[in-house]
Formats: sequence, C-alpha cells, structure tokens
Amino acid sequence: MSSWLRNLQGQLTELASEVLSEATEEVDDPESELQVAKKKCAEAERQLAIERTNAETLLKKVADLEEQLDAKNLELDSLNAKYAVIIESRDSQIRSLQVELERIRHVDESVIVLHEDEEDNFLSDGSIRSARMREEIEQLRKEVTHWKRIANETPTADHSKRILELERKLIDQRSKSEAEMAALVLAHNENIKHLREQYEAKIGEVQFHSSEGQNSTRANSRTEESDDWQKAWDDTDDIALPRTASAKNVSLELLEEKHKELLERYTLLTAEVETKRRENKAREEEIDRLTLQAIDSALSDQLRDVRSECERLKEEAHTYNERVQESNEEIKKLRAELEDAHALLDVQREKYEREKELEAEKNRLILEEASAEVEKIRLLAESRMDPAGMESLRQELTELSVIVAKQKEEVAEYQAKLDAAESLLSEGSWDKDKELEKLRRENNELTSAYNDLNEEFESHKAEHGSVVTSNRDLTARIDALKANLIEYEERYELCKAENAETVQQLEKLTNDFERLRLSFEASKSKPSNGSLDEVERLRLELETSKDERERLRSDVNR
Repeated sequence: MSSWLRNLQGQLTELASEVLSEATEEVDDPESELQVAKKKCAEAERQLAIERTNAETLLKKVADLEEQLDAKNLELDSLNAKYAVIIESRDSQIRSLQVELERIRHVDESVIVLHEDEEDNFLSDGSIRSARMREEIEQLRKEVTHWKRIANETPTADHSKRILELERKLIDQRSKSEAEMAALVLAHNENIKHLREQYEAKIGEVQFHSSEGQNSTRANSRTEESDDWQKAWDDTDDIALPRTASAKNVSLELLEEKHKELLERYTLLTAEVETKRRENKAREEEIDRLTLQAIDSALSDQLRDVRSECERLKEEAHTYNERVQESNEEIKKLRAELEDAHALLDVQREKYEREKELEAEKNRLILEEASAEVEKIRLLAESRMDPAGMESLRQELTELSVIVAKQKEEVAEYQAKLDAAESLLSEGSWDKDKELEKLRRENNELTSAYNDLNEEFESHKAEHGSVVTSNRDLTARIDALKANLIEYEERYELCKAENAETVQQLEKLTNDFERLRLSFEASKSKPSNGSLDEVERLRLELETSKDERERLRSDVNR
C-alpha cells in the first residue's frame, strides 16, 4: 500500500512538472495542447477522487474496529457479570449445605443409643463413602493438575473452547457432588430413623420387664398367708429381681458407652467429611480462579490486539489525510498553472486566428487577381489579337505561372503545416501511448494493492472474526481505469483515421497541382488557336484548387 502511494505521489509530481514545462513552451497547435492539459487535469481530479475514496474507506474501517472494540468490552463485562453470578450461586449452595450439615449434626447428637450391628453397617458405609470421596478428591486433584498444565503450556490456544469445557466440568462436578450429598443425607436419615425405632423398642421392652417385676413384688407383699415354701419362693424372687435390674443397668451402661464411642466415631467421620468438603471447595475455587484467569488473559490479549490495530489504523488514516491534503495543495497549484496555461493558449489562439484571417484575406485577393487575369486572357483570346497581343498574352500567362508558383509555395506551406500537425498527432499518439502505459502500470499497481488489501482483510478476518470489505471500491476503480483506457484507445484510433484522411487529401491536392503545372507547361508549347480552351481549363482547375484549398484549411482548423 505504501509503495503504491509513493508511486502515485511520484506520478503527480511528474504530471505537475510536465504541465509546467509544457505551459512555458511555445506550441504550434493550441487546441491539442489545451486538450492535453484538460486530460491531465481530469486525470489529477480522478486521482484525487480515488484518494478521497481510499481515505473514506480507511475511516470507515477505523469506525468498524472501534465498534468491535466496544463489542469486545461489552462481552467482557457480560462474562464478568456471568461469572460473578456463578460465584454467588456457588456461595449460596455452600452456605445451604453448611446449614444442612449443622442440622444433621444436631439431629445426630440427639441420638442416645445405637445398636452394634447398625454401628458396623454405618461404619462400613462411612468407610466406603470416605474411600469413594477420597478417590473423587484424587481425581479432582488430577484434573486440576491437568488444567494447570494446559494453562501453562498453551497460553495462546482457543480460550473460548477451554472455558466451555471447564464450565461443563464444573457443572458435572457440581451435579455429582449434589447427588452424593443428597445420597449421604438420605442414607443418614434412614439409619437414624432405624436406630431410633430399635432404641424405642428396646426401651419399651425394658420398661415392660420393669413393670412386670414391680407387679410381682406388689403381689408377693400382699400374700401374707402363704406357706413356708411360698415364702421361700418369695424371698428367692425378691433376690432375683434386684439382680435382673442390676443386669439391665449394666447392659444400659454398656449401650451408653457404645453409643458414646459411636458418637465419637461419627464426630470424627463428620470432621473428615467436612475437611474433604473444604478441600473440594478449595479445588473448585482454584478451578474457578484458573478459569477466570484464562478468560481474563484471553480477553486481555484480544483487547490489546484490537487496540493496537485501532491505533495503527488511526495512524494510517492520519497519514492518508496528510497525503490527501498535500495532494489537494498540489492540485490547487496545478489548477492555477493550468489556468495560466489556458490564458496563454487563449492568447496564442487569438494570434493564430488573426494570422489565419490575414492569410485567408491575402489568398482571396490573390485568387481574385488570378481570376481577373484569366478573364483578361479570355477576352484577349476572344478578340483574336495580333502577334503583339499574343506576346502580351504570353506575358500574362507568365505572370499567371508566377501566381501559380506562389500558389504552389502556399501549398508547400500548407504541406509544412500539415507535416507539423502530423508530427503533433504523432507526438499526441506517443503521449497517448505513454498515458496508456502509465495506466497499465497503475492498473497493475492497483491490482497488486487490491491483492494486498484482500490478504490484509483475510488475515484480519481470521484474527478478529469480523470484516469490512472494500472489494467493490477497488473493482469500481479498476473498471474506471479500464473505461479510461478504452476511451483513450478509441480517441487514438480516431486521431489516426483523421490523420490518414488528411494525408490522403494532401496527396490528392499535390497531384492536382502537379497536373495543373504539367498542363500549363503543355499549353505553352501548343499553338495560339488553342489558347482559349487552355485558359478556360486553367480557370476551372484554379477554381477547383481553390475549393480544395479551402476544404483543406477547414480540415486543418478542425
């Protein structure tokens, strides 16, 4: 792009120097010079329009990049808000689970007696669950290590995909933890309910046995009139009841000790579960922190790239604006110089028109004199003068030959002017060839610039996911250059055709004058009786040559 702009600046400088040099030189054809100057002015204006279009395109591109930057900032804000909501929801879930755990702990502390079989089952279930939770914790540690390694190894990878995968992992882990927690709570509630039922059944059985013992004691105290063996039995029964009560008290103490031991074990397991939960929470926080860190790094990189690109485009737009201002100043100078050249051309045109009018008046007078001389010769021939008259006729014919020679000199001058016009046409064709070559070169440069812009657009699209195209502008520019090239070729062909037609007319006029000269020389050697016919023929040929000369002059002026 910069090389193309440098080439364009060099072309504008060359155009300015050419206009200055051609304005100072004296030209033979002001019309062609004026047309060349107008073409160059139109070319400079077209280049200015192209540069303005490029500047507007760059400004639009800068505006689009600023919009993309705003969109990225909004996306970053939305992601921050989203993860803030996720963190708050996690905190609320953790608080609710802590409340549920405290409630379960208070319910467990209200239990007094646990059965030995249920103790074994609960301990086995707790050991299985703790082993499973240890395995899950180990797996989570491995996953955290894996994601840390990925974050350290691939800092420039596809962060969006990694973020989605981390979110999916977090959601799966959260659902799995919630399911495990619900299963643990349900199993614990069932165990507590079953133990409570067994404990109530045993309490009812003990109360039933104690009530039976009290009833039997009251019955034995009321039967005072029993026999000796009955008294002995009563004494034995009185001794057995305290033993039974003491045995039951011992069993209750054993059950209480076992219950305390189970409570201690349950407390230890609860503390271990709480420790594991805290570790899981710490891992989740670490995963969230790593995820947010990866997202922040990715978004920061993208934001930094977008800002650098925006700054670069702003600098380019500023540079283009400066160049456009310089081009405007140069075009103003060129317009002023072109106006001066137009004024000079107008002066030269007026001078040339005055010279043409004087020359036409002179030629008209010469032709009138020649016509008068021919008429005089015709009258003399009709009167059939004597030999002295014939001598005067010969003198008149000699003068007529002199006039014809002058006519030939004028024709030679017109031939020189036609040669000059042809040389100007050839120079114009050479200039057109140069302009065509310059247009082809500019077309190639525009094509290369178009390819460069396409490559920059594709790379920018691959990096940022959004683009702003300028292919139609470049295509329109190329089409305009092609149309100008075709127009120049058509004008060149038209000039060639007009030049060929002018050369043919000049050759025809030269042949007519040569034929007139030969016929005049032949008339000198003929006898005097045929002089009248010869003079009439000469008059007709002079009229014809006059018409041809007028037509040739009009063609040259055109």
